[in-house]
Amino acid sequence: MKTVNKYFSAYHLLLLGLFTIALSACHRHDVKHYLRKGTEEFRAKNMKGALDQFNQAIEEDPKSVDAFYYRALVYDKLNNPAQAMADLNTVIRMNPRYRFAHTNRAGLYLKQGKQKEALADFALELMTYPSEIEVYHSRSKIYFDNKQFDLAIQDNSAALKIDSKNLFSLFNRALAYTETAQYAKAIADFDAIIALEPSFKSAHASRAMLKIRMGKNADAIADFTEELKYYPKEAQLYEFRARAYFNAAKYDKAVADYSKAMELNPKNQENLLNRAFVYAKTRQNKEALSDYNKVLSQNPKQVAALINRGAVHQSMGNNDLAIADLKKAVDQGSAEASKILKTIFHVDYP
Repeated sequence: MKTVNKYFSAYHLLLLGLFTIALSACHRHDVKHYLRKGTEEFRAKNMKGALDQFNQAIEEDPKSVDAFYYRALVYDKLNNPAQAMADLNTVIRMNPRYRFAHTNRAGLYLKQGKQKEALADFALELMTYPSEIEVYHSRSKIYFDNKQFDLAIQDNSAALKIDSKNLFSLFNRALAYTETAQYAKAIADFDAIIALEPSFKSAHASRAMLKIRMGKNADAIADFTEELKYYPKEAQLYEFRARAYFNAAKYDKAVADYSKAMELNPKNQENLLNRAFVYAKTRQNKEALSDYNKVLSQNPKQVAALINRGAVHQSMGNNDLAIADLKKAVDQGSAEASKILKTIFHVDYP
């Protein structure tokens, strides 16, 4: 099942360049001019023009920390990570406390898969600027991705001490609480998000998924329905609500939601397969066979469809057709199909 949970990180915002930072004092009017023009070109997304301006600034004053910093951001935009890294190293060497230099270098390390170095840079940034919420978000994402959920919770909690109403911090912490089975705390965070911003994407849906884990399908259905008020074109929401309906034995509504999900995302075979299963569950064999046939017409080697279609054939008394489907599933390496053949039909295959 694809997840609706999206772990938020604000690193990319930093990498665009926080040009609100006051420029360091420059001794020459020309350097200030080049820096100003360079930032204008950057905002206009003219990276080559920005690069030219920052190069001239550095030529005028090789000690201009701002010029090296902004040029690093430009190089990153131009997909030149080596030069971006070199410029950020220069910035840090000239001024180890330069705001966001460590954070942006951490971002470059992450692109290279160097998480250890990125974590070290995030830590250095926070030593100097302990109130930077975006840095906590970025570091907590590394922890979350590496299943270090307690550390992710710790970082998002630190961010919430700075801003108790930060929606991303609440959401990220809720996800980490969910992964550590601290469901009450996760729900409290989702509740807080929804109270602050009812339309916050995935808040209702994520709380719904958690309610399904807790066996509270009616509550989950209510949350999915609420999320759909804000995002009615999200196919996955119908798919997830269909599963909650199925768990609650509301099979007609499950079929309707799977049908809607297919309408919005016709390429997702999973919904067709799931609808077929609901049809089979409710003895609507003709409809079930139709859906399984559609799945297998697109992918003749789909093991689940072969096994489940075989079950429908068996329930209709068509044992030969059931055995044929199961053999095809065995040919795809299904041990389950082989076991069914042996225990139910007393057929050894292969």
